[in-house]
Amino acid sequence: MTSTFDLSLLLHAAAAETGRFVTGDVRWMPAAPDDLRVLTESDRELLEVVTGERFGRDTAPGKPGAEPNELNGPTEPTEPTEPTEPTEPTEATEPAPASFLAWQLICDRRTGALTGPVTVPYVESLFTDYEMCVDGNPMSDDIFDLALAYLVGRDLRVDPTVIWV
Repeated sequence: MTSTFDLSLLLHAAAAETGRFVTGDVRWMPAAPDDLRVLTESDRELLEVVTGERFGRDTAPGKPGAEPNELNGPTEPTEPTEPTEPTEPTEATEPAPASFLAWQLICDRRTGALTGPVTVPYVESLFTDYEMCVDGNPMSDDIFDLALAYLVGRDLRVDPTVIWV
């Protein structure tokens, strides 16, 4: 491992309990509200885009900003509701199953290994660090590709306050 918190022992425990390699879609260990509080808004946005996890957000189907999916609600159409004021993100009150990417961010935030925004080199380092792990790679499947695409897009985002001449 490089400068990130090493989750290989958790990977080993998850692989032993589930009987399969750990991949990006595994949600094995629940994160408590105190764990989730260390995530920045940018971390939460990344996790929502990459893994579909919506920590600290109102995920009830039919609520503004909550698109139902297999992780947070039914996929059948719901009756339209009258427009309401946008809701503030809600604080989680119960432990929620978390991906290993979420756990990596939580641990790196808590230990100080990650103090700024998540970057492309950080994500590449995670993938490389876990690439040879015998219990699986939590950055596998589409997680690595989606994270890179999101971060590159975020970094290329045009600032609407800048006037281009």
